[in-house]
Amino acid sequence: MRILVVDDDDYARKSIKLAAEQLGCTIIGETTGGFEAVCLSEYLKPDVILMDLDLPAMNGLEAPCFCVAPVIILTSLSLSDLKLPLREIGASACITKPITVHALERALAVAC
Repeated sequence: MRILVVDDDDYARKSIKLAAEQLGCTIIGETTGGFEAVCLSEYLKPDVILMDLDLPAMNGLEAPCFCVAPVIILTSLSLSDLKLPLREIGASACITKPITVHALERALAVAC
């Protein structure tokens, strides 16, 4: 599975990439902002995008509806704190941080 990772925190991006690679996924790109994620999704054509909710320029509530691949939202908020249904923002699944390999595996199964 080809994955684009979007998070403005270096440590979080490394952690996300490590979990994805443990599942045999290939990281084809990474960026720190929502606008860049939209552009990269069109250029790289990932199978799925792992996107933090809190991003500069265009956040994880705005960017998913413009992406050309399924989006899995990553957040440090409780899932009950999210006020909008995931489908309304164009997301396929949501994982709370810190992510685990098991949670990522389940989210990938739902999103793809």
